[in-house]
Amino acid sequence: MRNIHPIVEEVLNSFFNPDETKEFISRYLSNEDDSSKVDEVTDTNLSAQFKFKLPDGLKTRSQIDLLITFSEANLSQDKLVELLLFLGQSTITSGEYTSSVEIHNKIISLTKDFPEMLNITANAYFYIGEIFSRQAQWDLSFFYLDKAIKLFGKENNLKGNANCENLYEPFMEIWAILKKQLCILKMLLQHLKVIRTMP
Repeated sequence: MRNIHPIVEEVLNSFFNPDETKEFISRYLSNEDDSSKVDEVTDTNLSAQFKFKLPDGLKTRSQIDLLITFSEANLSQDKLVELLLFLGQSTITSGEYTSSVEIHNKIISLTKDFPEMLNITANAYFYIGEIFSRQAQWDLSFFYLDKAIKLFGKENNLKGNANCENLYEPFMEIWAILKKQLCILKMLLQHLKVIRTMP
């Protein structure tokens, strides 16, 4: 398949039959690189605007968004969640973090009201926390990890809780070092105050 991001192609092959894949391509991607109609425009300034190509990152994101829209219209809720889980993991692996956060938020919105999907919701929170941890956005990471821990606790999911704690651990080690350094700094300041008051 030409000009289709590998993640989108893999999802199409895994979740849709060949006719549905053709429908997706013809409906959403057929005009993506078609510049033949642009040549019919006589105004050169306008023609140049039509020939604008999206950067690869935006093109990938656009294809993923279109795939999700297509999937919402063509898959059952359970199959859609399965597709989103697969897509969420694939986007993490490929470094498409912004798309992955959006996908996992979509998973949360689809599953949070269903007790039988609590573990899926917890994992979505975990993956968002992991993404923010990779980006050193600690406040956001801990916000999502705390939500995941609460849900994993309700499910008695020890592995899920352990995964969250493993993400916390490096930060906690750094925090312990900083606390030690702070104590040393306080002692030095007290010592300096004593020296200053001496005649």
